[in-house]
Amino acid sequence: MFDEQAFQEALARPRLAKPAPEYLDANRGVPIRAISEQELQRSTIEWFDAFDKKLVHLSDVHGTDLSWIMTGPRSTGGASWYAT
Repeated sequence: MFDEQAFQEALARPRLAKPAPEYLDANRGVPIRAISEQELQRSTIEWFDAFDKKLVHLSDVHGTDLSWIMTGPRSTGGASWYAT
């Protein structure tokens, strides 16, 4: 079953094993900048926020609650996942 608090804790948990270098050591013609932990967390939150907005829009357009896609089939809540 979906647990909002566990989800928020997982989002806040660092995912990189060690700090990323500024640029990746890659065989490319141009330098490839690595993504820092803060940028990774921010982009993950932005992705889930955008996905939530899409689900709300599609739910409205089709007249069907699609929030279960985000939270699982047993959720009783709405599509909103982000606790402000």
